[in-house]
Amino acid sequence: MSLRTILTTIFSISLAGTIISLYFWYFGDPIANMMSGDLFNSANALIPCSLCRYARIALYPMVIISLLWLQYHDKHSIIYITPLSCIGILITGYQILLQAWVFQESGVCLAWSKSCAFIDWQYFWITIPMLACVAFVLILGLCITQYIKHKKH
Repeated sequence: MSLRTILTTIFSISLAGTIISLYFWYFGDPIANMMSGDLFNSANALIPCSLCRYARIALYPMVIISLLWLQYHDKHSIIYITPLSCIGILITGYQILLQAWVFQESGVCLAWSKSCAFIDWQYFWITIPMLACVAFVLILGLCITQYIKHKKH
């Protein structure tokens, strides 16, 4: 894969994650909204917990970083995206384990918002933190692929 392809994919994943997270935040469950016939129903909004907010802090800059480096063709752009994806994996992984009742909830989760162990939205076994974790893992995998390719040359 070329650097341009990798950065385009990272941009697409991070943009989709950003748009989807903002949709959930302002309009809630898209499946329930579609079934009710009102796609933009703000009464169903899902207020994010503190861990979701931290994960978004790691996701949102990736859109801007990947877009800027797509424009300027910088080979070192992966250096800026990799730590953000690692932080996102740690945060969302911790939240997945909280929701699975593997860990007890810490004071960080309850300090500003609702419980991070509470599952707002679930489609079969997929939750919002799982979707975010998959996005971060895909982005990290693309970064590692580019790093390995760059080291060979």
